[in-house]
Amino acid sequence: MIAFSIRSLVVEGQLGGVRPGDDRATVLERLGPPSERMASGGGLEVWRYGNFELFFDGDLVYTLYHDYLLQLEADGEREVDAWILGGPEAPDYDAVVARLTAEQVAFATGRDRDGRRMLAIRAAPACCSRSTRTPRWRRGP
Repeated sequence: MIAFSIRSLVVEGQLGGVRPGDDRATVLERLGPPSERMASGGGLEVWRYGNFELFFDGDLVYTLYHDYLLQLEADGEREVDAWILGGPEAPDYDAVVARLTAEQVAFATGRDRDGRRMLAIRAAPACCSRSTRTPRWRRGP
């Protein structure tokens, strides 16, 4: 069984051993065939594994993507290790900060363009939101 770890996706920037820059052959070797393939225009292609997506530019993965906090769905021979998203509700901001601090995961706090609080994980910059302020990196005590 292939595990899709939310912690690995967010903290390490990898999904089931696949990272941006890996080629299609590596993805197929590590994850198997996708449940769906979609053209995204401009020669781009998206491979879906449940509601997890890998974006390809030519032969290489350039983005790992997941847009849901509660609907974590893998497919086929894959399962999801939900990490801090494993409860019946999405954790609130303070719970996420506490968990990241306890696990000594470096993160930045700031505000997005709409003024909402946001967190960015340093190890996986592709998963970060843009901030209107300079992030303050910190590690738990």
